[in-house]
Amino acid sequence: MRRIALSLLFLAQCSLAHAEPVHGIAMHGDPALGADYTHFPYVNPEVKKGGRINYGVVGTFDSLNSFVLKGMRTTARGIWDPEYGNLFYESLMTRSSDEPFSLYGLLAETVEWDEDRTFIQFNLNPKARWHDGKPVTAEDVIFSFNLLQEKGRPPYNKRLAVVEKMEKVGDNSVRFTFNNKANRETPMILAMSPILPQHAVDPAKFDQSSLEIPVGSGPYKIKSIKPGEKIVYARDPNYWGKDIPSKVGFDNYDEISVTYFLQDSTLFEAFKKGDVDVYPEGDSATGRGLRLPRRKNGDVVRRSSARPASGMLGFVFNTRRPIFADARARGPVAGL
Repeated sequence: MRRIALSLLFLAQCSLAHAEPVHGIAMHGDPALGADYTHFPYVNPEVKKGGRINYGVVGTFDSLNSFVLKGMRTTARGIWDPEYGNLFYESLMTRSSDEPFSLYGLLAETVEWDEDRTFIQFNLNPKARWHDGKPVTAEDVIFSFNLLQEKGRPPYNKRLAVVEKMEKVGDNSVRFTFNNKANRETPMILAMSPILPQHAVDPAKFDQSSLEIPVGSGPYKIKSIKPGEKIVYARDPNYWGKDIPSKVGFDNYDEISVTYFLQDSTLFEAFKKGDVDVYPEGDSATGRGLRLPRRKNGDVVRRSSARPASGMLGFVFNTRRPIFADARARGPVAGL
Protein backbone atom coordinates (compact mmCIF):
# COMPACT_ATOMS: atom_id res chain seq x y z
CA MET A 1 0.00 0.00 0.00
CA ARG A 2 2.83 2.36 0.78
CA ARG A 3 4.37 1.77 -2.66
CA ILE A 4 1.04 2.55 -4.36
CA ALA A 5 0.60 5.76 -2.37
CA LEU A 6 4.10 6.93 -3.27
CA SER A 7 3.47 6.18 -6.94
CA LEU A 8 0.27 8.17 -6.96
CA LEU A 9 2.01 11.09 -5.30
CA PHE A 10 4.76 10.94 -7.87
CA LEU A 11 2.26 10.98 -10.74
CA ALA A 12 0.44 13.98 -9.27
CA GLN A 13 3.68 15.89 -8.92
CA CYS A 14 4.57 15.11 -12.52
CA SER A 15 1.17 16.38 -13.64
CA LEU A 16 1.76 19.69 -11.88
CA ALA A 17 5.28 20.02 -13.15
CA HIS A 18 4.33 19.53 -16.82
CA ALA A 19 1.28 21.80 -17.01
CA GLU A 20 1.64 24.00 -20.07
CA PRO A 21 0.39 27.61 -20.29
CA VAL A 22 -2.69 27.97 -22.48
CA HIS A 23 -4.48 31.04 -23.83
CA GLY A 24 -8.01 29.85 -23.07
CA ILE A 25 -10.06 27.23 -21.28
CA ALA A 26 -13.40 25.55 -21.90
CA MET A 27 -15.97 23.79 -19.75
CA HIS A 28 -15.73 20.77 -22.04
CA GLY A 29 -13.02 20.06 -24.55
CA ASP A 30 -10.90 22.85 -25.95
CA PRO A 31 -11.82 26.47 -26.75
CA ALA A 32 -12.76 27.04 -30.37
CA LEU A 33 -10.11 29.69 -30.99
CA GLY A 34 -6.44 28.83 -31.16
CA ALA A 35 -3.60 30.60 -29.44
CA ASP A 36 -3.03 32.67 -32.57
CA TYR A 37 -6.52 34.21 -32.63
CA THR A 38 -6.56 37.96 -33.12
CA HIS A 39 -10.15 38.78 -32.12
CA PHE A 40 -13.49 37.13 -31.45
CA PRO A 41 -15.25 36.06 -34.69
CA TYR A 42 -18.37 38.14 -34.04
CA VAL A 43 -16.65 41.53 -33.71
CA ASN A 44 -15.39 43.90 -36.37
CA PRO A 45 -11.71 44.55 -35.58
CA GLU A 46 -11.75 47.59 -37.89
CA VAL A 47 -14.76 49.23 -36.24
CA LYS A 48 -14.55 52.99 -35.94
CA LYS A 49 -14.31 54.25 -32.39
CA GLY A 50 -16.03 57.41 -31.21
CA GLY A 51 -19.44 58.88 -30.49
CA ARG A 52 -21.59 58.35 -27.45
CA ILE A 53 -24.58 56.31 -26.35
CA ASN A 54 -27.11 56.94 -23.59
CA TYR A 55 -28.91 54.05 -21.94
CA GLY A 56 -31.95 54.40 -19.73
CA VAL A 57 -33.01 52.23 -16.79
CA VAL A 58 -35.77 52.25 -14.22
CA GLY A 59 -34.56 52.63 -10.63
CA THR A 60 -31.92 54.55 -8.73
CA PHE A 61 -28.37 54.13 -7.45
CA ASP A 62 -26.41 55.13 -4.38
CA SER A 63 -23.26 53.03 -4.67
CA LEU A 64 -20.29 52.19 -6.88
CA ASN A 65 -19.57 48.91 -5.12
CA SER A 66 -21.26 45.94 -6.78
CA PHE A 67 -19.66 43.36 -4.55
CA VAL A 68 -21.27 43.94 -1.13
CA LEU A 69 -24.80 43.42 0.14
CA LYS A 70 -25.52 47.12 0.59
CA GLY A 71 -24.76 47.80 -3.05
CA MET A 72 -26.21 44.63 -4.52
CA ARG A 73 -29.33 46.28 -5.99
CA THR A 74 -28.31 49.93 -5.96
CA THR A 75 -24.92 50.02 -7.68
CA ALA A 76 -24.65 52.23 -10.75
CA ARG A 77 -25.09 50.21 -13.90
CA GLY A 78 -21.96 49.56 -15.92
CA ILE A 79 -19.54 49.13 -13.04
CA TRP A 80 -19.77 45.33 -13.14
CA ASP A 81 -22.62 44.56 -15.47
CA PRO A 82 -23.58 41.52 -17.58
CA GLU A 83 -25.82 43.68 -19.78
CA TYR A 84 -23.86 46.88 -20.38
CA GLY A 85 -20.48 45.30 -19.86
CA ASN A 86 -17.87 45.41 -17.13
CA LEU A 87 -16.85 48.94 -17.98
CA PHE A 88 -14.88 49.64 -14.82
CA TYR A 89 -13.62 46.42 -13.23
CA GLU A 90 -12.27 43.31 -14.92
CA SER A 91 -11.82 39.61 -14.27
CA LEU A 92 -8.90 37.31 -14.93
CA MET A 93 -10.54 35.90 -18.06
CA THR A 94 -13.51 36.82 -20.23
CA ARG A 95 -16.21 34.84 -22.00
CA SER A 96 -16.64 34.44 -25.72
CA SER A 97 -20.32 34.96 -26.54
CA ASP A 98 -19.82 32.68 -29.54
CA GLU A 99 -19.21 29.60 -27.39
CA PRO A 100 -21.25 27.86 -24.66
CA PHE A 101 -18.64 28.29 -21.92
CA SER A 102 -15.16 29.19 -23.06
CA LEU A 103 -12.90 31.76 -21.46
CA TYR A 104 -9.95 33.64 -22.89
CA GLY A 105 -7.24 35.71 -21.29
CA LEU A 106 -7.94 39.18 -19.94
CA LEU A 107 -6.03 40.25 -16.81
CA ALA A 108 -4.45 36.81 -17.01
CA GLU A 109 -2.44 36.39 -20.20
CA THR A 110 -2.27 32.61 -19.87
CA VAL A 111 -3.40 29.89 -17.46
CA GLU A 112 -2.11 26.50 -16.43
CA TRP A 113 -4.09 23.53 -15.16
CA ASP A 114 -3.98 19.76 -15.10
CA GLU A 115 -6.29 17.37 -16.89
CA ASP A 116 -8.16 16.53 -13.68
CA ARG A 117 -8.58 20.21 -12.81
CA THR A 118 -7.10 19.88 -9.37
CA PHE A 119 -5.64 23.37 -9.69
CA ILE A 120 -5.52 26.41 -11.94
CA GLN A 121 -2.75 28.95 -12.20
CA PHE A 122 -3.32 32.43 -13.62
CA ASN A 123 -0.30 34.10 -15.18
CA LEU A 124 -1.03 37.82 -15.23
CA ASN A 125 -0.51 39.93 -18.31
CA PRO A 126 2.52 42.16 -17.63
CA LYS A 127 0.73 44.99 -19.48
CA ALA A 128 -2.27 44.97 -17.11
CA ARG A 129 -2.63 48.30 -15.33
CA TRP A 130 -5.01 50.05 -12.96
CA HIS A 131 -6.41 53.44 -13.93
CA ASP A 132 -3.74 55.15 -11.85
CA GLY A 133 -0.99 53.44 -13.84
CA LYS A 134 0.07 50.92 -11.22
CA PRO A 135 0.47 47.30 -12.43
CA VAL A 136 -2.05 44.58 -11.62
CA THR A 137 -0.21 42.11 -9.42
CA ALA A 138 -0.55 38.67 -7.93
CA GLU A 139 -0.97 40.38 -4.58
CA ASP A 140 -4.05 42.16 -5.98
CA VAL A 141 -5.60 38.82 -6.95
CA ILE A 142 -4.96 37.25 -3.54
CA PHE A 143 -6.18 40.39 -1.78
CA SER A 144 -9.39 40.44 -3.84
CA PHE A 145 -10.38 36.86 -3.07
CA ASN A 146 -9.60 37.23 0.64
CA LEU A 147 -11.48 40.54 0.89
CA LEU A 148 -14.53 39.22 -0.94
CA GLN A 149 -14.56 36.13 1.25
CA GLU A 150 -14.59 38.27 4.38
CA LYS A 151 -16.81 41.19 3.35
CA GLY A 152 -18.24 40.44 -0.07
CA ARG A 153 -21.77 39.37 -0.91
CA PRO A 154 -22.84 36.03 -2.34
CA PRO A 155 -21.64 34.43 -4.52
CA TYR A 156 -18.23 36.11 -4.21
CA ASN A 157 -17.85 35.34 -0.51
CA LYS A 158 -18.16 31.59 -1.14
CA ARG A 159 -15.63 31.11 -3.89
CA LEU A 160 -12.69 30.17 -1.68
CA ALA A 161 -14.76 27.40 -0.07
CA VAL A 162 -13.54 25.04 -2.80
CA VAL A 163 -9.91 26.18 -2.56
CA GLU A 164 -7.43 24.31 -0.39
CA LYS A 165 -4.58 26.70 -1.06
CA MET A 166 -4.13 30.06 -2.81
CA GLU A 167 -0.54 31.12 -3.37
CA LYS A 168 1.67 33.41 -5.38
CA VAL A 169 3.83 31.50 -7.83
CA GLY A 170 6.80 33.00 -9.62
CA ASP A 171 6.95 36.71 -10.34
CA ASN A 172 3.30 37.43 -11.09
CA SER A 173 1.17 34.30 -11.04
CA VAL A 174 -1.43 32.94 -8.62
CA ARG A 175 -2.24 29.26 -8.21
CA PHE A 176 -5.47 27.92 -6.72
CA THR A 177 -5.31 24.32 -5.54
CA PHE A 178 -8.77 22.83 -5.06
CA ASN A 179 -10.24 20.65 -2.35
CA ASN A 180 -12.76 17.83 -2.78
CA LYS A 181 -15.69 20.29 -3.00
CA ALA A 182 -14.56 21.61 -6.37
CA ASN A 183 -16.01 20.53 -9.71
CA ARG A 184 -15.34 21.06 -13.44
CA GLU A 185 -16.81 24.55 -13.33
CA THR A 186 -14.72 25.78 -10.40
CA PRO A 187 -11.75 27.04 -12.46
CA MET A 188 -14.13 28.94 -14.73
CA ILE A 189 -15.91 30.65 -11.85
CA LEU A 190 -12.65 31.79 -10.30
CA ALA A 191 -11.51 33.08 -13.68
CA MET A 192 -14.59 35.35 -13.93
CA SER A 193 -14.28 36.83 -10.45
CA PRO A 194 -13.61 40.58 -10.07
CA ILE A 195 -10.09 41.74 -9.25
CA LEU A 196 -9.64 44.84 -7.07
CA PRO A 197 -6.59 47.05 -6.41
CA GLN A 198 -5.04 46.36 -3.01
CA HIS A 199 -3.36 49.76 -2.90
CA ALA A 200 -6.62 51.67 -3.47
CA VAL A 201 -9.16 49.76 -1.35
CA ASP A 202 -9.67 50.28 2.38
CA PRO A 203 -10.80 46.89 3.74
CA ALA A 204 -12.31 48.53 6.83
CA LYS A 205 -14.79 50.47 4.68
CA PHE A 206 -15.30 47.97 1.89
CA ASP A 207 -18.67 46.66 3.08
CA GLN A 208 -20.21 50.15 3.06
CA SER A 209 -22.06 51.79 0.17
CA SER A 210 -20.09 54.64 -1.31
CA LEU A 211 -20.10 57.01 -4.27
CA GLU A 212 -16.41 57.74 -3.92
CA ILE A 213 -14.87 57.02 -7.31
CA PRO A 214 -12.68 53.90 -6.98
CA VAL A 215 -9.75 52.67 -9.06
CA GLY A 216 -10.45 50.05 -11.71
CA SER A 217 -8.64 48.41 -14.60
CA GLY A 218 -11.44 48.49 -17.19
CA PRO A 219 -11.73 50.33 -20.50
CA TYR A 220 -13.77 53.21 -19.04
CA LYS A 221 -13.30 55.74 -16.27
CA ILE A 222 -16.11 57.53 -14.47
CA LYS A 223 -16.50 61.02 -15.91
CA SER A 224 -19.38 62.31 -13.79
CA ILE A 225 -22.07 61.23 -11.34
CA LYS A 226 -25.47 62.61 -10.38
CA PRO A 227 -26.49 60.31 -7.52
CA GLY A 228 -29.66 58.43 -8.32
CA GLU A 229 -29.97 60.16 -11.70
CA LYS A 230 -27.09 59.60 -14.07
CA ILE A 231 -23.59 58.19 -14.42
CA VAL A 232 -21.30 58.96 -17.34
CA TYR A 233 -18.30 56.87 -18.38
CA ALA A 234 -15.49 58.09 -20.63
CA ARG A 235 -13.35 55.67 -22.63
CA ASP A 236 -9.79 55.57 -21.34
CA PRO A 237 -7.45 56.29 -24.28
CA ASN A 238 -4.64 54.68 -22.28
CA TYR A 239 -6.58 51.49 -21.52
CA TRP A 240 -3.97 48.77 -21.10
CA GLY A 241 -5.99 46.02 -22.82
CA LYS A 242 -7.23 47.71 -25.97
CA ASP A 243 -4.98 45.61 -28.22
CA ILE A 244 -5.24 42.18 -26.59
CA PRO A 245 -7.25 39.72 -28.74
CA SER A 246 -10.20 39.33 -26.36
CA LYS A 247 -10.80 43.11 -26.34
CA VAL A 248 -10.22 44.01 -29.98
CA GLY A 249 -13.44 45.38 -31.47
CA PHE A 250 -15.00 46.23 -28.11
CA ASP A 251 -15.31 49.44 -26.07
CA ASN A 252 -15.96 51.61 -29.09
CA TYR A 253 -17.96 54.52 -27.68
CA ASP A 254 -16.03 57.51 -26.40
CA GLU A 255 -18.76 58.08 -23.83
CA ILE A 256 -21.42 55.88 -22.26
CA SER A 257 -24.09 57.26 -19.98
CA VAL A 258 -26.84 55.57 -17.99
CA THR A 259 -29.83 57.72 -17.03
CA TYR A 260 -32.26 56.61 -14.33
CA PHE A 261 -36.05 57.01 -14.41
CA LEU A 262 -38.69 56.37 -11.75
CA GLN A 263 -40.95 54.41 -14.06
CA ASP A 264 -40.91 52.72 -17.43
CA SER A 265 -43.44 55.07 -19.02
CA THR A 266 -41.14 58.01 -18.31
CA LEU A 267 -38.21 56.14 -19.76
CA PHE A 268 -40.19 55.43 -22.90
CA GLU A 269 -41.13 59.09 -23.27
CA ALA A 270 -37.43 59.99 -22.98
CA PHE A 271 -36.70 57.49 -25.72
CA LYS A 272 -39.38 59.02 -27.95
CA LYS A 273 -37.78 62.44 -27.50
CA GLY A 274 -34.31 61.10 -28.28
CA ASP A 275 -32.86 61.60 -24.81
CA VAL A 276 -32.27 57.83 -24.56
CA ASP A 277 -30.79 55.89 -27.48
CA VAL A 278 -31.91 52.34 -26.69
CA TYR A 279 -35.23 51.09 -25.38
CA PRO A 280 -35.65 47.35 -24.72
CA GLU A 281 -39.21 46.47 -25.75
CA GLY A 282 -39.88 43.57 -23.40
CA ASP A 283 -43.59 43.94 -22.72
CA SER A 284 -45.64 41.91 -25.17
CA ALA A 285 -48.85 43.48 -23.82
CA THR A 286 -48.05 46.97 -25.09
CA GLY A 287 -45.84 46.75 -28.16
CA ARG A 288 -45.39 50.52 -27.90
CA GLY A 289 -42.33 50.57 -30.05
CA LEU A 290 -44.30 49.22 -33.01
CA ARG A 291 -46.45 52.32 -33.24
CA LEU A 292 -43.77 55.01 -33.10
CA PRO A 293 -44.00 57.51 -35.99
CA ARG A 294 -40.21 57.82 -35.88
CA ARG A 295 -39.97 54.12 -36.65
CA LYS A 296 -41.83 54.63 -39.91
CA ASN A 297 -39.42 57.29 -41.13
CA GLY A 298 -36.35 55.35 -40.06
CA ASP A 299 -35.32 57.41 -37.02
CA VAL A 300 -36.05 54.40 -34.80
CA VAL A 301 -34.66 51.02 -35.84
CA ARG A 302 -35.82 47.74 -34.37
CA ARG A 303 -33.28 45.01 -33.70
CA SER A 304 -33.90 41.55 -32.28
CA SER A 305 -31.90 40.47 -29.26
CA ALA A 306 -29.55 37.52 -29.55
CA ARG A 307 -29.97 36.75 -25.87
CA PRO A 308 -31.32 33.38 -24.74
CA ALA A 309 -35.09 33.29 -24.39
CA SER A 310 -35.02 32.65 -20.63
CA GLY A 311 -37.22 35.12 -18.81
CA MET A 312 -38.69 36.66 -21.95
CA LEU A 313 -42.16 38.13 -22.27
CA GLY A 314 -44.11 37.18 -25.36
CA PHE A 315 -46.96 35.36 -27.02
CA VAL A 316 -46.67 31.69 -27.91
CA PHE A 317 -49.34 30.53 -30.35
CA ASN A 318 -50.44 26.93 -30.70
CA THR A 319 -50.25 26.88 -34.48
CA ARG A 320 -51.63 23.36 -34.56
CA ARG A 321 -55.01 24.95 -34.00
CA PRO A 322 -56.62 25.92 -37.32
CA ILE A 323 -57.52 29.43 -36.14
CA PHE A 324 -53.83 30.35 -35.87
CA ALA A 325 -52.82 28.91 -39.23
CA ASP A 326 -53.57 32.30 -40.80
CA ALA A 327 -50.87 34.82 -39.79
CA ARG A 328 -53.49 37.58 -39.69
CA ALA A 329 -55.11 35.84 -36.74
CA ARG A 330 -51.93 36.24 -34.76
CA GLY A 331 -52.32 40.01 -34.71
CA PRO A 332 -49.50 42.57 -34.87
CA VAL A 333 -46.93 39.93 -33.96
CA ALA A 334 -46.91 38.91 -37.60
CA GLY A 335 -45.63 42.36 -38.53
CA LEU A 336 -42.68 42.41 -36.16
